[in-house]
Amino acid sequence: MDTQGLTPEEHGFVCTDVLLPEVEGDLTGWNIPAKDLAPVEGLPMSLGSIHRTLMPDSTDPAIRALRARGATIYGKTQTSELGLTAYCEPNGMPAPMNPRFPGATTGGSSGGAAVAVARGLVRAAHGTDGGGSIRVPAAACGVYGLKLAHNNQGAVPTGHGFLARSLDDLEILIGARHESGPTSRSVRQEIPASRSVRRDLRVGYITEPLHAEVEPDPRAIDETVRVARALGGHFVARPYPISHFDSFATVFAYRATRIHGPLQPIGEWLRETGQAVTSAQYVRAAEDFMATEQMVDALDVDVLVMPVLAYEPPPIGYFSSLAPWDDFAEQTRWTPWATLANMGGYPALTLPIGLGVQLVGVHATAEDLLLLARGVAPTP
Repeated sequence: MDTQGLTPEEHGFVCTDVLLPEVEGDLTGWNIPAKDLAPVEGLPMSLGSIHRTLMPDSTDPAIRALRARGATIYGKTQTSELGLTAYCEPNGMPAPMNPRFPGATTGGSSGGAAVAVARGLVRAAHGTDGGGSIRVPAAACGVYGLKLAHNNQGAVPTGHGFLARSLDDLEILIGARHESGPTSRSVRQEIPASRSVRRDLRVGYITEPLHAEVEPDPRAIDETVRVARALGGHFVARPYPISHFDSFATVFAYRATRIHGPLQPIGEWLRETGQAVTSAQYVRAAEDFMATEQMVDALDVDVLVMPVLAYEPPPIGYFSSLAPWDDFAEQTRWTPWATLANMGGYPALTLPIGLGVQLVGVHATAEDLLLLARGVAPTP
């Protein structure tokens, strides 16, 4: 990988220190950067803020799994502060620049990973996704982004995953997933022996915004419908009212109360909002959050096809220039389909088609999604 001649804004890296693999394996020769939210022993971590830089003494299991397969961990990629936003403007550090839409946000929070992949600096990059944080920057920068299934019990929204330039590379990488326990989601994620896509997959598509009132760019809708129909999909109604997003927002803000120290305005507002949430309110919100699975199951589909972005990425600084509550609301209007996969614990794949089209595995594995995508993926 060669970042020579590129500024931090252009290459998307916080650091380019190298951590060599433990053994040789099927990922030998791969340089895979870790997102700067994942601790990696031997590499500095800033969590998206110059004020939080530390040197971890342990390594995230997802990164250990990559090294155990022969991958070289090549540095850390930029993220928004503590991964709190759907755009990527680290606190006190350069914001990565979108190579697809010059001057626009990369999306977040895995913005640096999307830039490194989109510029061809690496084949793939590690990311995490707690509200679209892999899929949104993948769509904004025009690459593939795969959020893996995760255990959503306890209203946990975040799963690991990868951004890459090809479906082939994602298929190789999903074997690197760290399983956190014997949950229904992790069992579904196991790679089947057969590499042929299931012929009985029921595909539905949703074009109505799920989590905000917004008039999407017609291109976002048209591309989604085209992809869905090519996969034999049919229209399905929104599985819950827009107000259901309030449960995600409440859980998100409540979790922000665990954060200590100064934050950017959006983070300060989230923490203050969370401090006003009572224990009873949090319990109700968490129950609603986890009920997402039952609501989506009622659609009677295995795969959902939805847009990723409602409109083109806005300029760097647009969201952060707003009052924090307006910042949060506008992010939700930009990404009004993002958090369903997080609340349901589903695997989800962004395809670099138009403003991004995502496949969500309601009753399908990540490999099912990758194989299904081959029928509609853009030609390199």
